[in-house]
Amino acid sequence: MTRVLVVEDDPTLRRVIELVLDARGYAVDQARNGGAALDRMAELPPDVVVADLRMPLMDGHELLQRMRAEPRLAAIPVILLTGNLEAAREAVGADVIITKPFEPADLYAAIARLTERDEAASAV
Repeated sequence: MTRVLVVEDDPTLRRVIELVLDARGYAVDQARNGGAALDRMAELPPDVVVADLRMPLMDGHELLQRMRAEPRLAAIPVILLTGNLEAAREAVGADVIITKPFEPADLYAAIARLTERDEAASAV
């Protein structure tokens, strides 16, 4: 089962994303900001991270930088959610950028594509 960590400061949107992913059979964990996400990943690294770009304390940019600098976390695919596509273009290291509001099908497709790529790489 694919494990997805949802990192979103808005509790309502975080819950909506959790329900959308849960309905598709993903195992979902949550964090309210980048710092909490790093704590969760230290316990059990997810297969994919879905993170908001703009959050207090540690935003998506900094989360990406810290993940890519940590060997244990560097290869985890990251999907950034943002209402500001221009700001997202600066998010070096993101695997996929999805604008809000998003369609669940876009999120499902991105996760499937990223996990298939990882499964193919580990099979070699």
